[in-house]
This record gives sequence, C-alpha cells and structure tokens, in this order.
Amino acid sequence: MSALCVVGASGSPKVLKLALDFVLPYEKRCCALFQRIINHDNSVHIIIEKGTLNSWHPLVHGVFTYSGQGRLVFCCLPEQTTEVSLALTEFFAKNSVFCISGQKEWADFLEEIVSGIYRGRKSEVHEYHFMEEGRDLEVMDKDEDDFSHRSDCEIIRCSKNHIEQLMPLQLDYTRVEVLPAWREVVPAAERISLEKNFKNQFYFAVVEKGKIVSKANTNAITKGFFQIGGVYTLEEFRGKGYASALVEHIAREACLLNRKAVLFVKKENAGAIKAYTKAGFIITGGYKIVYYLEK
Repeated sequence: MSALCVVGASGSPKVLKLALDFVLPYEKRCCALFQRIINHDNSVHIIIEKGTLNSWHPLVHGVFTYSGQGRLVFCCLPEQTTEVSLALTEFFAKNSVFCISGQKEWADFLEEIVSGIYRGRKSEVHEYHFMEEGRDLEVMDKDEDDFSHRSDCEIIRCSKNHIEQLMPLQLDYTRVEVLPAWREVVPAAERISLEKNFKNQFYFAVVEKGKIVSKANTNAITKGFFQIGGVYTLEEFRGKGYASALVEHIAREACLLNRKAVLFVKKENAGAIKAYTKAGFIITGGYKIVYYLEK
C-alpha cells in the first residue's frame, strides 16, 4: 500500500487551503483547477501522507479535481514519484474517469496511470500549445484593437440577452474543438452550461451588420489570470482578424483588472496559432486533454 492517500475537500476549509498553497506557484498553468479551489468546490482533492490531515502542517504531493457526476480531472502533479502514482492508482481504480486535462507533463503522468487501469478502453488525445500574453498592454495604444474605424462591425460584451445568437457558435465550437469524435453535442446541456457560465465569466463577440459572427470568452478567472477559451468564428467570416481582435480585447480587459491572459490551442490549428500570435501571445509550454470512452 502507498504511504500517500487522496483526500477530498468535502467542504473542508483545511483541504482547500492546503490545495491553494500547493497550486499557487503553478496558477497560470492550471487556471480551471485554481478557480475551483477558490470557489470552494467539493471536487478538489489533495494527495497527502496517510493519517496526517489533522497534523500541524501536512505535506501535499499533488492536487486534482474529481466529481463522480462529471468525472472531469484537472490536475497539478509536479511530483511524479512512485508513491504519488500508487495513491492515484488506488483512487482511480475505484473512480471512473471521462476526461484528464492539464499541463502536458502532468497529464502524461496521469494518463499512464489511468490507461493502465483502463486496459483496452478507447481513448482520444488532444495536444495543445500553452500560450500567454507576451506584450505590455499598459504601454500600447489602447485603441489599437478598436473597430471604431469600421462602420459595419464592432466588439461587444455579451449578456444573457445574447444567448440565442451565441448558441449556434457555441454548438459548433463544442463539436469541433471540445468533444471526442464519439460524443454528440447535446444542445440543451450546452445552453445550460452557457447560462451558468454567464454568472462568473466574460463573453465578447464581433457583431457584423447586426449579426454575431465571432465569439470568445473566459473559461476560468483566477487571482492573477484570465484563461481564454471558446474562440470561434463562423466559417464564412474567417480571415478577417476577428478571433485575433477578440483575444487581444480580452487580454486588455484582463490587464485592466491586474491580470494576465493565457490560453491553449490545438497544435494542428495553424490558423488559430497565427491569430493568437498576432494578438501578442507566445507559446510557453504544452497542454493535453485525454478522453476515455465510457463503458
């Protein structure tokens, strides 16, 4: 048996504090996990030595999220020891996983563990570049990303009143960029998710001649970062720089709130990489998502 074990938050302020202290140095690489910690989410789990939770200062060896309902795992696993591997193996042998997400090195480590448990179960792997804003937005021309010189389009901040217009783009984005090939988009679930996200996230869109044709949003906001996601432009409106303008616009919004913007993009998506580079983002690492086919 491993000398380490997994302990869930389950409303425990101490577990959440320990998780926060551990993840803080890695905040920008695990915004989704970090946000769940500061939101006191019960899906947060820590890896510690057995029987030490109630000691003065238990030593944390890793943090991840897991809920039986969504079976989504966001991980922060810089310690890739045999003891950590054994603790994770013991946990995931009893808890089914749909998706692993995290910095490439961490996701690689957890994928090897989970795939060893799920021998023969089909998986789909998405590899990404991790990118972050590489310019000092405070000293740049504030009107540089403004569409004021054009009369036919503008960038707007969306509200719930725009959900109906956003839905076609959201469905296409989820189908193309998010879900594994074997999973169908569920419009009702996407709408619920969109409505829920409006409570805590920012949505922006390019409106051309009264029609929303491109969108982007934050999908995690932490103490120091905006993680940008959901970037999608209708096919017939691509090549106009809309994605680049939206990403840069959100980066400026982050700067106004003393935060920095980060994102990840599929390695094979040359068009998106070009757009984000134009917006001032640079590649600084790797990211990985692994999906497992349900039994």
